[in-house]
Amino acid sequence: MTTPVSELLREYQGYVLAYRLRRAVGGRVAPAREQLTLAQYAALRLERQDLARSLIRRGMGSGQMRRLDDLSDELMFGFWLNPAEVAAFLRAAIREGSHPRWATRPPSPRC
Repeated sequence: MTTPVSELLREYQGYVLAYRLRRAVGGRVAPAREQLTLAQYAALRLERQDLARSLIRRGMGSGQMRRLDDLSDELMFGFWLNPAEVAAFLRAAIREGSHPRWATRPPSPRC
């Protein structure tokens, strides 16, 4: 089964948006590394996919499992699809003192 390129590009776009959000908030939610290029993201995504496939087929040791978790975190895999992940991010953003963008409110409607 092949994933359409448009879907893979949307996944990378989600990574970039999550990366920028975390970088803007900073503190504990800031990404540990620089933003990945599309090629770097694709290479790490393939590595993560191979590790996940290995987990299902053969199981894996703690080192490989840690690598799978690290890749999932770095790629922000599932950030937008996992409500618990988004909620944890928002709680951390609030703990970090938020960001000026969070403080802005849309103008109130005038009657």
